[in-house]
Amino acid sequence: MALEGDREAYFCAAIAQAQREHAADSSSTSALLRWGNALLELAHYRRGDEALQTIHEAIARLQDALELDPTLTEAHFTIGNALLSLGFLQQTRGGAAQQFDRASLVFAGCVDKDPENDSFLRALEMSRRAVEYWEEIKQHQEQATQLGARAGGGGDPLGLPDFVWDALGWGLLAAAIGGIVLLARSGGAAPPHARS
Repeated sequence: MALEGDREAYFCAAIAQAQREHAADSSSTSALLRWGNALLELAHYRRGDEALQTIHEAIARLQDALELDPTLTEAHFTIGNALLSLGFLQQTRGGAAQQFDRASLVFAGCVDKDPENDSFLRALEMSRRAVEYWEEIKQHQEQATQLGARAGGGGDPLGLPDFVWDALGWGLLAAAIGGIVLLARSGGAAPPHARS
């Protein structure tokens, strides 16, 4: 748990640094990219509406960077990842599918700009299958809920408090999304800011 708190503090510090850099130079696309990326990472430590709000704020910062330079493929790619995250947080299949479709369009644009980039190709493929993954997650959640209801009239069969199950659920979702992002990025070229 301490490691998780350290990571959350790291992303909060990264956001503050990017905000200072942006305040000093409002034309800095790199500050906006770092700000958006850090917000998206921070969203994994948030719950419910706070997670959704943090993801939307990340998208807004990345769109600010694109207003300054529409060719920033990294910003497009990160927006695609943010849309995937939004999709997995949706409660309805239709809402999830809408976000996944938007992500697919963004990733397709990245592939058009760099057709050989494995990260872009994998992200596009994953976004096209994301509804299947969302359905599997929901099915497992429903099974767990039914199992809990049968085991003790709605209580937890292991006697764990609800917040533990909530934390585990969000942790699994964050791990799944992180794994998907890592899978999408593996084998691809390093993002421009990582090369320097």
